[in-house]
Amino acid sequence: MKAVLEFNLPEDNFDFEFCSKGPELVTALWELLNNDLRSKIKYGTDTDVITPNEAGKFKSYLVDYFVECGLMELINKNF
Repeated sequence: MKAVLEFNLPEDNFDFEFCSKGPELVTALWELLNNDLRSKIKYGTDTDVITPNEAGKFKSYLVDYFVECGLMELINKNF
């Protein structure tokens, strides 16, 4: 199976850039959820910019949002 995306450049440049940067976006989201926030929750202190409790709430919020949007399935499938 093949899928082909076509763009009329330069008119569709934004859409092209958005689609071509998809893998980097998913990777950045995974890093934020699984590394940055996880580390903040596990090792952070209450004197940090964001407390471990706040990081945990934010991570839960993001996961719930990604589940609603259908992104967690994509993230979990590839990571």
